[in-house]
Amino acid sequence: MSSARLEEASAAAGTRHATSEYRPEVTAAKIKDDRWVLGSVALVKAAVLLTVFLAYELLPFNAANFRANFVDPLRQTVSLATAYSTWDGQHYLYLSENGYHAGEISAAFFPLYPLLIHLGGFLTGDNFLAGLIVSNLASLLALYLLFKLVREVHGQGAAENTLLLYLAFPTAFFLCLVYTESLFLLLAVSFFSLLFRGRWGWAAVLAAIIPLARPEGVLIALPTAVFYAIEGLRMGRFRLGHALLVLSPVLGVLAYLAFMQAATGNAFEMFNAMEHYVSAHSIRYVLHPIQLILTLARGPLAIHGFTNSIIDRLFFVAFVLLLVPMFRRLHPALAVFGLAVGILNILSGTFMSYTRYLLLAFPVFIAAGLVLERPRARPYRLPVACCLSLVQGLFLVMHALSYWVA
Repeated sequence: MSSARLEEASAAAGTRHATSEYRPEVTAAKIKDDRWVLGSVALVKAAVLLTVFLAYELLPFNAANFRANFVDPLRQTVSLATAYSTWDGQHYLYLSENGYHAGEISAAFFPLYPLLIHLGGFLTGDNFLAGLIVSNLASLLALYLLFKLVREVHGQGAAENTLLLYLAFPTAFFLCLVYTESLFLLLAVSFFSLLFRGRWGWAAVLAAIIPLARPEGVLIALPTAVFYAIEGLRMGRFRLGHALLVLSPVLGVLAYLAFMQAATGNAFEMFNAMEHYVSAHSIRYVLHPIQLILTLARGPLAIHGFTNSIIDRLFFVAFVLLLVPMFRRLHPALAVFGLAVGILNILSGTFMSYTRYLLLAFPVFIAAGLVLERPRARPYRLPVACCLSLVQGLFLVMHALSYWVA
């Protein structure tokens, strides 16, 4: 596709958008960049895993918090492995070994990640090790694909800024531990990469799989519909086959409900399990906006608590401020996805874990990277990254020792 046609197709959204006809050019410089990206991400991962080890060996572990949370019956003894799988990590390991059952609070978690850990356990002989491998391989590939996607659409500088912000973000260490954020990020970035390259059939397959990874997965239907609408207008016609692909996320939702029905006897067992959590997520707030506002405004606030965290609220403010550059500079499908994922937790009635959930809204990081690419903002790139990294270091040590982070 010529540069003139690419600019013409992108003009409506105000930036160089990827389209279904776009094919990235492979050069020696890009291959060198790819190696640099993979090496940088791998080095950061090694630093995260080493920090967990040092924190456990040098500082006191919060055994009271550990026992107050769900504890996998097979992992009741605190060990180094515990530091790598505190909080939700225990649920995923338990599900990978015991499956889903009615009346258990672990049913609140989605099945794709525990299934991959279970399969990986056959190869490694240990589900904990399999969980670490799945998470780190998934996030390594996800960040590599994200870098490539941003570089092809917005240029080298924006891609480097996006990667820098992601690696420095205070909760980015969750991508290295037994958590599902890494898998979801890989699926979401891969989906958009395929979508923008015109591989709509494969994109539809991923759109059907994503709802099995996290509740945010169902939101992939929104950018899918936006993308196909834009492509239909650009081509001057709509194809029935492509339009039907918009419904592929529905297949994922139906597959999830069928799985839960078969495993627990209740397709909606997740909602029963959610009632036992502090977050108390509820979709009813969407229909009661006044009640939502009152719930979110409830105090008193603390620097960083479960649901009353000032830090979580500050990152939500940052998210809101980035909405303008996100919708001005990114493809509308990406912008809609970033908005939907970034707001879902809030619409469910809580700020709990917002700094972790924001990891999933990767278009927000692209928008922030584009902001830092402006000439006046470039001098602030490293100071911003350093500040975020310091907070991440603190959060990582806290999380490894079973203190609440996100």
